[in-house]
Amino acid sequence: SAIKCLLGVVGCQILDNVIYNCPRGAGPSSLEKVALHVAVGVSVQSNVAGLAVVARNVIMDSKAPNILAGAYIGALIGAGTQCFNNLILNANVGLELRLGDCPTSQHTLIAHNTVHGATKNACKLLANGREDSTFRVVNNLF
Repeated sequence: SAIKCLLGVVGCQILDNVIYNCPRGAGPSSLEKVALHVAVGVSVQSNVAGLAVVARNVIMDSKAPNILAGAYIGALIGAGTQCFNNLILNANVGLELRLGDCPTSQHTLIAHNTVHGATKNACKLLANGREDSTFRVVNNLF
């Protein structure tokens, strides 16, 4: 990953970056590569001031060379992340939200992002079948 914040990180801000041609680094599974990865810990959910922010980033050319290489993800975010005003071009999966084992997805927002040239999913939401999936996805261009 070009930028990676792991579980337990509180209040990280990933702003105004350009990530180009960065499919390197292992994602959550061995077949995934992630350019920008933010996995937010449970402690963030109860503190609005501690939310992770991913905004105004440009992520370009995060695409697998062939189908056997797995899924290359432009931006992978976890519960409690505010993700807005990002431009993601040419990825297998543009933007992916994984709620994981966090008890709530409150305050999770995906808004005003543009994803173009995604070969598998422009936006992929994995809530793991949970009842409390209160995230918001609004005003995006996929």
